[in-house]
Amino acid sequence: MRRLSRSRNGSMLVLISLIFLALTWAAAVTFEFKTEFKIEQLQIVCVDFNADDTIDMHVQNTGTATATITDAKVDDAIIDVTDITIDPGESYEITGISYAWINGTAYNIAVVTNTGATFIYRATSPSL
Repeated sequence: MRRLSRSRNGSMLVLISLIFLALTWAAAVTFEFKTEFKIEQLQIVCVDFNADDTIDMHVQNTGTATATITDAKVDDAIIDVTDITIDPGESYEITGISYAWINGTAYNIAVVTNTGATFIYRATSPSL
């Protein structure tokens, strides 16, 4: 009987060790995934409507991944822009977007990144 009891204790020790190793491995993989996970997040901080029928927008990267803007949008109109890369924490001024805006009208202004993500800002042009 004593021999059987030692065998069980040994098996339990091996089982506990295997469970501990599995949990340690899972924790390490989860930690590594979380530290490498990057989020693309842009914020249009402000929009200026210019008298020459152009629009300027100030864009800030509030995410943890570098973002590349490929297009701007005013409502449904897509305006091609030269690829603009913004690092996390940085900002960029996109100027001279040609669009015949109307006084006192609200517009959905947006930027689109190379991943297809769209970030929208609602702005109203100045009234007369």
